[in-house]
Amino acid sequence: MLYVSSGRSEHVTGVELLPNLLLRLDTGKESGKSPRVVGLTFINFSRLMAHHGDRAQPISLQHLRDLPDDLWQTVLALATSLLPSAIF
Repeated sequence: MLYVSSGRSEHVTGVELLPNLLLRLDTGKESGKSPRVVGLTFINFSRLMAHHGDRAQPISLQHLRDLPDDLWQTVLALATSLLPSAIF
């Protein structure tokens, strides 16, 4: 497992972007602050690297449409600002 942290929060929500890729975020609801990414968790990172190497893996966010609309909008905004647009 590889965990990439970009901050801390007491109010973290996890959203699976891909199998084995979890976006961890603070939606800002509890604090009244702007939403922000707290980290990324890569489960089975070594297997991911063995299979994909240094090639970018496309990420479709369409499956996230089942999230509540406010969370969908937050995830979409944060994910597209955090990750290179070429992989969406």
